[in-house]
Amino acid sequence: MKTRELLNECDKIYSKLLNCKNKDRKKLEKLYLNLLSKLGYIYHIGHYTVRGILSVDKAEQTTIEEDLKALAKRTNPRKTIFVIHAPPWKTKLDRVYPDDTHIGSKAVREFIEREQPLLTLHGHAHESFELSGKFMEIIGKTISINPGSEHQKKGVKLNAVIFDVYNLKKIRHTKS
Repeated sequence: MKTRELLNECDKIYSKLLNCKNKDRKKLEKLYLNLLSKLGYIYHIGHYTVRGILSVDKAEQTTIEEDLKALAKRTNPRKTIFVIHAPPWKTKLDRVYPDDTHIGSKAVREFIEREQPLLTLHGHAHESFELSGKFMEIIGKTISINPGSEHQKKGVKLNAVIFDVYNLKKIRHTKS
């Protein structure tokens, strides 16, 4: 199939997936992921693999802990960059207003401690950088990052991080 045909087929399958709540869902997800892989959804960067996952095999509802365990089985966590919305619990990355409370995920923290991924990228606690002054924390051998954002008179300014996957010693925060 040509790229345009693959994209059209992906659109058709995705539309069916949005409305599917029965036993056909797993079959459609498998077909959709197969089509995405043909479109280059799996990228190789040197020795690293970047893989997009529509969903992890799951029942109607799963926990973050179950999803992370399933993801860890699909890849080598020590060579993987995980993008996980919730930051790890009790770090400088999970603090929020108004009372500097920790709101991170215990399951994410335990996953990082157990699996020691190469790098984890987080969000959710947008003001953590303002509160802690830190955008990065090292847990064991894992570098965890939440760039945060800043509340200003004219609105919110988003922060970012710039890094080279081959040299994680030189991670730069746009505010630093």
